[in-house]
Amino acid sequence: MRVMPAAPSREPSARRAWTIRSARPSRTTRAGARELAARAWSGHRLFIIVLAPAVLLRIDAELGYQWHAWFNDSFQYVQNTVHFNLDPTRVSGYSIWLKILQPLHTYAVVTILQHLMAVAIAVMIYALARHRFRAPAWLATLATVPVLYDGFEIQLEHLIMADVPFLFLLTLAVTLLLWDPAPSLRRCLLVGTLLGLAEIMRSVGLPLLAVFACT
Repeated sequence: MRVMPAAPSREPSARRAWTIRSARPSRTTRAGARELAARAWSGHRLFIIVLAPAVLLRIDAELGYQWHAWFNDSFQYVQNTVHFNLDPTRVSGYSIWLKILQPLHTYAVVTILQHLMAVAIAVMIYALARHRFRAPAWLATLATVPVLYDGFEIQLEHLIMADVPFLFLLTLAVTLLLWDPAPSLRRCLLVGTLLGLAEIMRSVGLPLLAVFACT
């Protein structure tokens, strides 16, 4: 009795099927990214045109003045970071932030993050103006120009100073608080936490707790 050989299976192999399945999310992700970019360009073209040169300015500052600049207070911040002392004359939040970044052993990370914070501040100003206050694109973009193109702002971002992280935390708190007319309790708690972090970055943020409480 002859046994006929089994016909080759037309089912895709497990390896091939896995390859096909794994390729689908990749194509979907790329298509979603292209669609998101197209929507961003069509809806926020003016802001993107203004934002792009500002990003290039910060790249130029980072590469032209490698990798940081000093101010009088910078040395005290660094000294408090190295010895991890609580300064009796200023709050220590920025020194703690530097201590977190200390294992990277480069000031470039500090200033790059501060440049990115400034760009994020401009994005939050634009988004809040468009979403909550329904400002036209040109007016919302105009509101971001002082942050994006002021020379002293770019200098602050490149200094070992607490000003830019303080401004970032404050802007994030304002954006979260004003994004909706009636913020939830959880969001209010998050805003309070951000204000607390801002206060330990710069002591001038302490009176803002009363201002936010009144709102």
